[in-house]
Amino acid sequence: RDTEYRSSRRSRAKTGQGLSFDGLKQEDSMRILIVEDELVSRTKMETLMHTFGDCTATESGTQAIFLFEEALKSENPFHLITLDINMPDMQGTKVLKIIRELETHHCINEDQRARIMMVTSQLDRDNVLSCIEQGCDDYLGKPFNVQMIRKKLQRLYLKCGSGEAGDEPEYRKLTADAILQDINKALRRGDISLPVPPQIGIEFRRLVQSGADMDDLSALLKTDMFVSSSLVRMANSAMYRGFGVVRTTEQAISRLGLTSTEQVVNAVSNQRLYAMETPKYRTLLDRLWQHALASAFAADSLSKLMSVKPLVDPFAAGLLHDIGALGLIQIIADMERRGRFEQTVEMDALFDTIKAYHGAFGAKLLEKWQFAFDYIHIAMYHNSMHTAESVTPDLLLVNLANLVAKSLGFTIFQDSQIDDLSQSPAAREMGINDDQIKALQQEVKDRLAETQEAINS
Repeated sequence: RDTEYRSSRRSRAKTGQGLSFDGLKQEDSMRILIVEDELVSRTKMETLMHTFGDCTATESGTQAIFLFEEALKSENPFHLITLDINMPDMQGTKVLKIIRELETHHCINEDQRARIMMVTSQLDRDNVLSCIEQGCDDYLGKPFNVQMIRKKLQRLYLKCGSGEAGDEPEYRKLTADAILQDINKALRRGDISLPVPPQIGIEFRRLVQSGADMDDLSALLKTDMFVSSSLVRMANSAMYRGFGVVRTTEQAISRLGLTSTEQVVNAVSNQRLYAMETPKYRTLLDRLWQHALASAFAADSLSKLMSVKPLVDPFAAGLLHDIGALGLIQIIADMERRGRFEQTVEMDALFDTIKAYHGAFGAKLLEKWQFAFDYIHIAMYHNSMHTAESVTPDLLLVNLANLVAKSLGFTIFQDSQIDDLSQSPAAREMGINDDQIKALQQEVKDRLAETQEAINS
């Protein structure tokens, strides 16, 4: 029976018969599965969704999977599923994964798959990227209303109630949600090139940890003339200048020491990630680079004031904490250049996207780059410590370093207001007072100016 069913699905897909999500026929009634464990939310969703189709509601993820598969077997599938992320018996992300696996097993073409909207509260926004990876089509934030739902369905090319079956979907404004939706589609198509980590920094750290000698370290750095020349210039700067002039990479490493050498290598190699040909985004990435480097210096200096030794390299953690913002800007710029958006991305929408998703995106990127958990945890929660399950000393360190960089004007958000940093939660927890903050700010400015002169001269 299962073989017959698959054959039937393939046959109908080839002949163009049956349901396609490029538009429901007027005589078809959209079948909707609502999965929500909380009674009030489930009742509200069911009431609103009856405007758009025939609803089946369940409070259980396990039951939802059963109902979905039974509908597939009866050749009367659900067209739309609203799926709560947090449920007691089974997380919505797992239900989503299983549903997509069932569709693959039953040979459902991509354009015939159920459209799945994850239902999420404000605090669950960081989970959206995980849902995208598992194949969700969009998400609906709580609280929701019928107008919000109608717009979501129009974007998914689903029928939006009686008398609207033939309507074209409305021209949508590129909000943060709409941008994320388009990035989601591009990710699923494999149409996005993600940033790659600078290999010379990773290899230098590996050699240091393995106890490599000066010859091996200098040989590696000499493979990149810009890195090696930047090291020589830094060794001859006012910050490190000795009695003689440094002329070789070996001499530069000896004068700077391994820690400072590694910092220069990371700074120089990471700066290349922020290169941008598009004028619209070039200034933005320059400011983001300034913020990353200032945060790295602040984290490095703050680590010396901490009573607990950090588990991460403070400089690297500060340099990478906003890597998600970099990744999103690069992706959006590339997609806009290739005409992947319906209209030009306005800066307000870009900033909204970065604010909402750069933490989760950065965490995913560092996970892909195989960084340790502590770096991933910092990227995810550095800007929203109150949502983290655990606030580690490393997270406090980078959170405060991030604020220090912003207080000096190194930020992409022009509306950032930094009040008394010594009264911030991170400073109070670390015992950092106002005098230390002021000394730290001056040190960051001095190191930033010295390093940029060495790198850019």
